[in-house]
Amino acid sequence: MTRLRLRAPLAVLVLLLLSACAQPEPPAQEAPSPAELEALLEQQAQAIREGDLATLDALWSSGEAVYIFEQGGVDSSWAAYRDHHLGPELEALDDLDFRHEDVRIRAGQDLAVATGRYVLKARHEDRPVESQGVFTTVLAREEGGWKIVHSHLSRRCR
Repeated sequence: MTRLRLRAPLAVLVLLLLSACAQPEPPAQEAPSPAELEALLEQQAQAIREGDLATLDALWSSGEAVYIFEQGGVDSSWAAYRDHHLGPELEALDDLDFRHEDVRIRAGQDLAVATGRYVLKARHEDRPVESQGVFTTVLAREEGGWKIVHSHLSRRCR
């Protein structure tokens, strides 16, 4: 019985010491407003229209868990998509107009999903190019702010 009486206060003391050493939890961050994320998507669309890869670099995550799904293909990093897909396309297209429409956003504290339609019109070697379809963009809160971590574009059948 004496051992039990000594162990209980000792256990409480150990728990108090451990809790005093624990790191305080950071304050919970609020979910972003849909308008904030819509502005980010518009910034992305404008950078695509202008062929501004530097702005796109700032909008996309450079992390490892970045995937771009487009017309059945997969790029497993922003750099791969930029260098082997989007960059060459932007160079080849003239009079590019790219827009998001009917955007809907669901956002939590650290993750947000935007869905909607996209419309692309341009010229390639004096021929018109038109594409429209649906998109999903996933954004994650990172140290530098909200970054795109996933994009899925699916065009309508011709």
